[in-house]
Amino acid sequence: MGRMDISFDSELLTLEPIADGELSKKMLFSAAPHVKTVFKKNLEKAIGTGNRKKDRSTGELLSSVGITGVRKNRDGYWDIKIGVSGTDSNGVRNGLKAGVLEHGKSNQPARPFAVPTAKKVKKQVIETMQRVLDEELKKDGNIK
Repeated sequence: MGRMDISFDSELLTLEPIADGELSKKMLFSAAPHVKTVFKKNLEKAIGTGNRKKDRSTGELLSSVGITGVRKNRDGYWDIKIGVSGTDSNGVRNGLKAGVLEHGKSNQPARPFAVPTAKKVKKQVIETMQRVLDEELKKDGNIK
């Protein structure tokens, strides 16, 4: 699936111990809804396109798109994920179906949606998170 890593200046890293992660959480939560919207639109476009047979989509994959909570990853950085979860009514994992759409298989061409999402939203995510950071710094009186 697509992955997007965003790094910030050392200023944020020095503030983070003081904020106890609340600043990072606020920044991540501010950008996540936009990413989810674009992810869902791109997934919807990918479902049912390029098939030789009639589309049999039930909408279960699309409705499984969600946002996780913010938590620290194994490297100690705050993390939030937007993606699919669960299984469909036949017991097929939605992650498997999304992976086949993204990467294809021997008899099915790839129809990427996650990687294009990451590329499309990166600039706006950075701007949104930077705006939240600036607002928080102004609130605390650290910058003008």
